[in-house]
Amino acid sequence: MNSFKKIEEAEKTLNEKLLKIIIGFAFLADSKDDISNFLRNHAIQMYNHLLEQYKKMKEYYISFKTRHKEYTKK
Repeated sequence: MNSFKKIEEAEKTLNEKLLKIIIGFAFLADSKDDISNFLRNHAIQMYNHLLEQYKKMKEYYISFKTRHKEYTKK
């Protein structure tokens, strides 16, 4: 059960990071200067990277949960 709790905590942290990046997009959306463009592009890259990590983590979690159920049946 401890592993499930760690995975859920990691998911919560990742969701919070994604939310902060999305809020950052809103502040940078109207800016036209070079620094804002750079920050916006960097934020988009970070968002995509975190989203990929999130997808992998979800796949791992589902796989782990399935294996755990099969193991406990035996």
